[in-house]
Amino acid sequence: MPIEAKLLVGWMSRESAILWLTSERVPPMTQQEAENLWTEYHAKVEALPDEVPSTAQPLSHAERRTREMFLRHCYQQNKRDIEDVVKLDLATIPIRQFRIIAPRSQGYEAGVRTRAGWQAQALPTTAPTEPILQGQYNQLGETTEAWINVPHSEFMFPFDPGIGAFKLKQGDRFVTALRVEQRIVLWAGYHRSLARLVNTIGDGIERSALMALNRNRLLDTPNQPPDNVHARALCLRGRPPFLKDFLNDDLCITLNLRKQRYVYHVKGEILATEDAS
Repeated sequence: MPIEAKLLVGWMSRESAILWLTSERVPPMTQQEAENLWTEYHAKVEALPDEVPSTAQPLSHAERRTREMFLRHCYQQNKRDIEDVVKLDLATIPIRQFRIIAPRSQGYEAGVRTRAGWQAQALPTTAPTEPILQGQYNQLGETTEAWINVPHSEFMFPFDPGIGAFKLKQGDRFVTALRVEQRIVLWAGYHRSLARLVNTIGDGIERSALMALNRNRLLDTPNQPPDNVHARALCLRGRPPFLKDFLNDDLCITLNLRKQRYVYHVKGEILATEDAS
């Protein structure tokens, strides 16, 4: 079943754009059609004039209180990857993701229409409700393999000392940004961020939104996959890709993609190693 999506084809690498258009689009394009479309939109991207990206803005008294409460929550929950809370203009924050699933973003619009709604979605201080999951497993000798259906891709499998076992759980649902050299890039929470921007695009004050700043410098580390290398180079350009580009018909195309579902795959086996004690 196809699903409506928004793609910033011109900001993608040639290889990535052609892959999406020929294998994920419904109906798929031919190789030549995909390359022609990428060439057209890439030329538009290359013609954009330089534009200064969003930088961290001063917080109001109420926003400083929100920051304190959120950072206290992170400290209590041992979430050491969160460094701070920053306020950025959503329109001109550099981005590294060039695909948005339209119904998913639209589903957030009512919930993030107000500042309070945005903060509850972007900086939650209560654990998300864990969904009831279903799956299947296979036992072959000493090897166990499981496939669990999950509603989205933000799940992890950490060890829970409270129950003495590994447990499948949702990751933190924070909207996060991280530093790339001297710039701050939107890292996670793209569908919520675009939903908020749709509500506030004409209001420079309301466009500025709080989000968590991740202390990791993930795009500045060596040996990155090609898509991350490409995204990092774009974010440091005179005119980087911005979130507002998803609302610009000259830069963004709307099309149908194959709908994805997510499965968490776990495999465990017994290994014998040397006991050096």
